Amino acid sequence: TNIIALLRTDGTTVHWWKRMQEQFSPLRQPHPHFGPLTYMRMPDEARSYWEGRLSFGPSGTEIEVFVDGGESGPSDSQLVCFKEITRRFPELWPQFEERFASFQLEWIRRPASAAYSELYTMTSMSIPRALAADMEWEVSFDSQQDREHLYTIEMRGWTAIGEVRVDG
Repeated sequence: TNIIALLRTDGTTVHWWKRMQEQFSPLRQPHPHFGPLTYMRMPDEARSYWEGRLSFGPSGTEIEVFVDGGESGPSDSQLVCFKEITRRFPELWPQFEERFASFQLEWIRRPASAAYSELYTMTSMSIPRALAADMEWEVSFDSQQDREHLYTIEMRGWTAIGEVRVDG
């Protein structure tokens, strides 16, 4: 029997096929602020997150956002958190520059050829589940000096922790 004939005549086969597609297709949902989001389900549900793209005003670029959370989607507290990160971003930039300066000397091994704001372009950020003094989140950048790597700065609350992490 040919599969097309089965799909056309057997309602249970069509139902089974649709269930399989739903089970293995990522969940998608529009969000009024974060835009179209795709749910990234992890085996450990606590590590699941939503992925999207939006225009980030302070950097003037489109970035990816990784919003921690379950199937119900981003919470109001995450939107509050994102808005506070956005508001504080200019105050956070000096910490990023400090990390880039030490990274520049250790890894690039030459002085920066331009302002760090010209050399590093924000590409993504994670949004924690809630605004808190000890919330953990990350912000990542591309570099004009090396486009094959991603440069990530980990944050705890409003403080950059550790050194620049190089991925890629």
